[in-house]
Amino acid sequence: MFNSDNDFEIWTKGAPGNFIEVIFKIGTQNLVYKFPAENSEWTKYNLAQSVNGNTSLNIPNNISLIDVTINCSNYSSGEVKISGMKLAKSIPFIVLASKVFLQGPFIPASDPPAMTTALNSGGFIQTSQPYSASPWNYAGTEEVSPSFFTNNPSIADWILVELRTSIAPSPSDPRRAAFLKSDGNMVGLDGTSPVNFNGISPGDYYIVIRHRNHLAVMSSITWSLNSSSASVYDFTTDSLKFYGHVLGSIKLESGVWGMIGGDTNGSGFINVLDFIEPDNDRFLSGYRNSDDNMTGFVNVLDFILPDNNRSKGSQLP
Repeated sequence: MFNSDNDFEIWTKGAPGNFIEVIFKIGTQNLVYKFPAENSEWTKYNLAQSVNGNTSLNIPNNISLIDVTINCSNYSSGEVKISGMKLAKSIPFIVLASKVFLQGPFIPASDPPAMTTALNSGGFIQTSQPYSASPWNYAGTEEVSPSFFTNNPSIADWILVELRTSIAPSPSDPRRAAFLKSDGNMVGLDGTSPVNFNGISPGDYYIVIRHRNHLAVMSSITWSLNSSSASVYDFTTDSLKFYGHVLGSIKLESGVWGMIGGDTNGSGFINVLDFIEPDNDRFLSGYRNSDDNMTGFVNVLDFILPDNNRSKGSQLP
């Protein structure tokens, strides 16, 4: 099967009065389609040209194996031949475009507002998604080549994106690791395009964004997502864009809002425990959750966000 639109085509050749049946066994269903095989020259038929009334085919997303049987249903004379049969199964997907700032790397008074890309320019960002460990436990295999960050210098860091159909979480909620650019725009693994969620049908979703050392956030409303367009959900313009409003966001400067930094251990609540890793990692460089301001080097400045945001917690249900 081909990953494209649900479709089918077959070429037949025969004599007047000849027909063939094509039977698809999908799960427990047998779907029968009938096509002429009457022309002396090869003739292509598609589902809409089935003569027994079945003119469409719906293959459920969870079906990857189909049995196909071809019979000569009516025979008049001569030879009946078939060739060039193709079955194509559609794979639904949606496109997500969103924008958010992280407090840690945010550059005050930048015009336009932006985050530092010091982790990128310093060569510290790892090439595989960093959310496999607790508390995220994400099993995704997203990975980029070593040259990706050199070719995409505006990438600030990895993020983990989740879509919910309701406020409460569900084990079936799809998640994807993606990138956040310095201007706050979320992009996929090519460094430029919005994030694709393959296998997910169009609909209205709450957008959840997680980061290694920031409190997770969720959109305050559902956002309509489909495969043909990507209207941007912009968290940065107002606290009302965040679930929990001012409790779930931080004002970075006039008219600019972002995710709360300082959740060094990723617990969802900022307290004295978030000082432990910056203390243990003092004067170390690299890609570390303890590097709260995301400069690539852990020092006394990485105690500021856990201290300023102490007793704040994620408003994510």
